[in-house]
Amino acid sequence: MCPAVGWINVVAVRVDGSTQAVGLVDRVEFCDDTQCSQGPDEIPDTSSVLPYVAEEVGPGHWRISIDMSSPESATIRALDAEGRELAATTEPLVWERVGGSEQCGGPGSAEVSIAL
Repeated sequence: MCPAVGWINVVAVRVDGSTQAVGLVDRVEFCDDTQCSQGPDEIPDTSSVLPYVAEEVGPGHWRISIDMSSPESATIRALDAEGRELAATTEPLVWERVGGSEQCGGPGSAEVSIAL
């Protein structure tokens, strides 16, 4: 029997390009068939589902927290400070369980990159 638990799956996004180009990225947006991520400072709309949250964790590295869902693919967009698209890609997501158990499930992670 599995305990009643919840977890957060995470997608690591690496922005590839010159240091100057990577420095222009103000926000990374992650979209699947149901919703798009929000920035960590945005007020979430939780009227239907928990929001996906995108946060920069280092130069050219972003973490997308997406609740317990594990979409098969996603569209990732790199945006500048004015919201202009610098690059976009649609990628399959390969999930790896990083906690929990095979029987009960647990948090997973996937990695993608976007080239500027």
